[in-house]
Amino acid sequence: MLFCTNPCILTENVVSLQALNINKRYIMEQAIGLNAAQMDFLQLLAHIKTTEELEELSRVVSDYYARKAEEEMNRLWETGQWSKEKDEEVLRTHLRTPYKYAK
Repeated sequence: MLFCTNPCILTENVVSLQALNINKRYIMEQAIGLNAAQMDFLQLLAHIKTTEELEELSRVVSDYYARKAEEEMNRLWETGQWSKEKDEEVLRTHLRTPYKYAK
């Protein structure tokens, strides 16, 4: 085993490894088409070992997005961009996709 005690060489090697990891991540992001946040989340998923852990993470993510939606609705109500009338309008609106059936 080779041990290097020269701090300059060690520093250069660490910097080179860090640059290599950054370049590797950039290449992965470009090749797969994921952004940095998505890549981080993908790396987090690599630590999931059981279905229970996956279900718990799924609940955490669902709770996060439910909280964000509620915060946005509260903001819309507070700024007057949403009202009881808008609620009623949405309830009466037909939002389903019309399907064209072949005859």
